[in-house]
Amino acid sequence: MRIAKGNTKGENELFVSDISRICKINKQTIYYYERLGLIKPKRRTPSGYRVFSPETCERIEFIKKAQKLKIRLSEIRQILKVVDSGKKPCRHVLDLIDVKIQRAQKILKDIQDYISELKKLKRKWKKMDISRCRRKYCSIIEEIK
Repeated sequence: MRIAKGNTKGENELFVSDISRICKINKQTIYYYERLGLIKPKRRTPSGYRVFSPETCERIEFIKKAQKLKIRLSEIRQILKVVDSGKKPCRHVLDLIDVKIQRAQKILKDIQDYISELKKLKRKWKKMDISRCRRKYCSIIEEIK
């Protein structure tokens, strides 16, 4: 790739294309992360190319791992703010995980309740003679209160 005069990078600097290749992510994802404030270039070349430090790849790897835990990008941004302030974010992350556990348990309970209701409905209607359904559509559904 030919780079226009003035668009050079130092030895420990990376362009978006480098980050994309190293981190195995789409260039648009890099731009998106920048817009959200998750990453930032250390500088721009005279013609506007973004130049990143190698630590950007570590940061992107952290973001991807956090996403595997279903941590939203807005939540990741908060974690990274703690990191950027020079503090360790582990307490913040543990609190966030507690909230995620509570939400997941609520979802699981709702699903279990739903399955239980469907099973009750199925048992009730298996005992009935479905061929004598007198409703316009389906008695199973129409008789739900």
